[in-house]
Amino acid sequence: CHEKIGQLKPQANMAEWTNGLGAAGKEMGPASAKLYNAQAILYLTLPKGYSLWSLYDLGSFGNSIVLAATNQGLASMTAYQFIKYPDMLRKELNIADDEEIIIGIGLGYPDDSALVNTIKSNRMDLDDILTIHR
Repeated sequence: CHEKIGQLKPQANMAEWTNGLGAAGKEMGPASAKLYNAQAILYLTLPKGYSLWSLYDLGSFGNSIVLAATNQGLASMTAYQFIKYPDMLRKELNIADDEEIIIGIGLGYPDDSALVNTIKSNRMDLDDILTIHR
């Protein structure tokens, strides 16, 4: 499994994906500048000096939030754009200096007419990335 991860070329994959976006891709920049028009944004933090286990747990918790939102009919996304300016967030949201802002999750009702929401990424076959030993 680890060998296959090393064989992936994430930057080439990202470039191919970006080039294939067409008109929808042109909306990405303006949409990200408006924080994807999310009606709500959740910020998940950890105390500074957190353990790697805590980081793993927070990622799992964030994913659970995304799944729960989907189950309730909400769109969601995690994006760097939400946490890009931690000093500003800290000031505006009164987040203590001893907390590290780790994840931002945008939530809201999807606008199905927005081109940016038509973007679908190709996925590798599960057999190419997963090995199950029995």
